[in-house]
Amino acid sequence: MPAGIWMKPGGKAAVELFACEGGKLCGRLMWARKSVYPEGQTRDINNPDPDLRSRELCGAVILWGLEWDGPDTWEDGWVYDPSTGSTYNARIVIEGPETLNVRGYKYVTLLGKTQTWAPAPDDLDLCTQPMTAEAR
Repeated sequence: MPAGIWMKPGGKAAVELFACEGGKLCGRLMWARKSVYPEGQTRDINNPDPDLRSRELCGAVILWGLEWDGPDTWEDGWVYDPSTGSTYNARIVIEGPETLNVRGYKYVTLLGKTQTWAPAPDDLDLCTQPMTAEAR
């Protein structure tokens, strides 16, 4: 299982991957560069569910339901993009100890985009409280 904290491309955000209910793989947002969420936005304002628009992004689960499908693959899960409020099917392929390929797609894997994630730096100031403009 690729547990740990992984950095999205360009150092935009860090996601902690962890085992969740039923032996599945989930991920929560643990850091984001201030420019990713303009004007210090720390709430999930783009969420299509009005009840979730006031939740803090710090610690929000944005990857869930991934099931193990062989030694290097987790699939049939979901990934949420808080910057757009969109949810996509998700698949993760472990390319090595320092590389994850995370693919978000709609219905068919060919209709998607793959991001390469790397381990986050050890000195990253992870959120333990709601993210603020000053901290991010």
